[in-house]
Amino acid sequence: MLKKMFSRTLLCTTIATAGLIGAGIASAAQTLRIVGNFPNDHTSSVAMEQFKAEVEKNSKGELKVAVFPAMQLGGAQENVDQVRSGAVFLTWISTAYLSRTVPELSVLSLPFRFENREQAFGVIDGPVGEQISAKLADKGFAALGYMELGSRHLTNNVRPVKSLDDLKGLKIRLQPDETHLSTFRAMGANPVTMDIKEVYSALQQGVLDGQENPLCRHPRPQLQPGAEVCVGHRPFL
Repeated sequence: MLKKMFSRTLLCTTIATAGLIGAGIASAAQTLRIVGNFPNDHTSSVAMEQFKAEVEKNSKGELKVAVFPAMQLGGAQENVDQVRSGAVFLTWISTAYLSRTVPELSVLSLPFRFENREQAFGVIDGPVGEQISAKLADKGFAALGYMELGSRHLTNNVRPVKSLDDLKGLKIRLQPDETHLSTFRAMGANPVTMDIKEVYSALQQGVLDGQENPLCRHPRPQLQPGAEVCVGHRPFL
């Protein structure tokens, strides 16, 4: 999966090649708040800390960065809304949560479009990425760059998925991207959009049969009771 980085002010070019973030306006106190929904030990959260270090170093301490990973200030969609309103400076977020604002982002989610990461980055670092960045700018965001979380995988606690027939009827949590949703509907599943912060309780209560994410983003073992089946697939980057 590709993720998008946004910022109204380019503060650190090195982080632009390492991750994707979205930013609002710096406060008068010169403390920039950046938010994310990944666990503290996740690579994206580590990258946020690197961003903090680079900003404070290159501004010679004139700018301070306060980092809020692990959904401390809300889930993914809430983070986007906070950036839009200027309540926070920056968020590290999946493109899926911006695809309704800029539908052209869904081109990155076309199933089985990319054979490998090099091909994907070749597209997004070229004219296609420039056009998407322009669309984001029209909506008040300035794109800094992209990163990946890896190919996506499916887990569920019902049955192994070895064919399309095995997907039929499974209630699978997906991100709010219409391309993802349409793809899983076409394959016979029953996709459900849900913020990651709600997935744990939904799995516990049987509202969901499973969920789909890159391996590095999959819920910890304790997050999905009975999730004994993990299916490797590569429809989306």
